[in-house]
Amino acid sequence: MKKKIIFTLTLAMLMTGVFSACASADPNRPKWAKDVPPHGVIWGIGSARQATESLSRTFAETRARVSIARQMGGTVKLMFNGIDEKTGQALEEHFSVMLTSVTLGGTRTLQRWQAPDGAEWCLMEYNKVEAKKLLEDFLDSDAVRVTGVNVEKALKTLDAELAKKTKPILITQ
Repeated sequence: MKKKIIFTLTLAMLMTGVFSACASADPNRPKWAKDVPPHGVIWGIGSARQATESLSRTFAETRARVSIARQMGGTVKLMFNGIDEKTGQALEEHFSVMLTSVTLGGTRTLQRWQAPDGAEWCLMEYNKVEAKKLLEDFLDSDAVRVTGVNVEKALKTLDAELAKKTKPILITQ
């Protein structure tokens, strides 16, 4: 009985390894799409397959920037956790507009890749120090001060969130 259980577990582990190896060998996805960014940066990954290569590249870049903005948006939501919903939502919306304009200019393209199926891929990064500075400036603004937000608590949440190493969000559509 023990031999049967050990054999079954071994077979299951081997099959899991085979299937994950097959999944990671997708020829239409760059190897870096599964990587975790190094400390100090946020990565955004976008891909697109449009009518032309140029249009596909543009869409992939835009989607990579949106990926970064979404990740930052999650951090902002956590910072304003615990204040009334209406005020929190207003602050999030105000910051989202500001973040989008900064993210459009504050990102840096690291890699591009064209898949065999014609899709264009783009890997962009955004420096966490710049992100922190942007958020600290926002928290120090009159718009936030009048709401009664606990700025120290928000900054601690910000530090904790930015310290995390997370996989980038892949946006394909």
